[in-house]
Amino acid sequence: MFKPKKHNIYFVVFIQISIHVLALGESLLDDKYRQGLIGGTASSISKHPYLVSFRHKDEIVGAGAIIQRSWIITTANNVFLFEPKDLKVRASSDFATKGGQVIKIKNIFVHPENEGTWRNDIALVQLKEEIQLNKNAVIINIPDSLPRINDTMTTVCGWGYTSDDAKELTVLDDEYPILELRRCKKSFKKPDARGLSHWSFCTFKEGHIPCLFDDGVPLIYKSKLVGLYSGTRGCVDAKHPAIFADVVFHKQWIYKTVFENTDLNFKQNFDES
Repeated sequence: MFKPKKHNIYFVVFIQISIHVLALGESLLDDKYRQGLIGGTASSISKHPYLVSFRHKDEIVGAGAIIQRSWIITTANNVFLFEPKDLKVRASSDFATKGGQVIKIKNIFVHPENEGTWRNDIALVQLKEEIQLNKNAVIINIPDSLPRINDTMTTVCGWGYTSDDAKELTVLDDEYPILELRRCKKSFKKPDARGLSHWSFCTFKEGHIPCLFDDGVPLIYKSKLVGLYSGTRGCVDAKHPAIFADVVFHKQWIYKTVFENTDLNFKQNFDES
């Protein structure tokens, strides 16, 4: 299991936590409506059956997508601080913190060129047991190319509250257009902009963006997985582009990692999915 160097991790995490606190502000920490998929609308796991949540003790720490019965894909920043024993995955539930199937983690594979930044922000999680596939737990495939820039809308699904009175994190979704990378970089100051390249892409819809609980939420185009939410420059005001790890760009590493850590039967199932 590869993990970035610890001194890099701690520095990045300190910066990320500081940014979150400054961006949120004390008054907004109690604003439930702005703690999840901002601008999203109520949905269901039956509409997005590949969506999962990660749980550390009793807290949700992000999301991911089912790419095989024993494999979840997510962002490196979502899991790189944890050991496998620290996390569990919840699948096939409308709620991030209850119901569905809860499965322990066997291994965490972080992309070898990720150092806790937006660069190659991708990770694979191998489960100890297979997810029981049903109408609320479905494998999602990866396409061979991204949709055209500004040509059509993609769909994002994640976790959030439907109102300030809501008591449970539920499935939300929204639609985002993909933004040209050159225009996206203009929204970020150096050195952040240098972390944006061919391994990532952006979306922008003012007032709509993933926020807390939503690291690793999947972006979908024509029922296939194209991206995973990686971050932004302060999500609460929803005025900056959302950065997504490009799953299509990392497809070779994803397949190679899965194949090298599964048996022959599982490889055959992967090819047939």
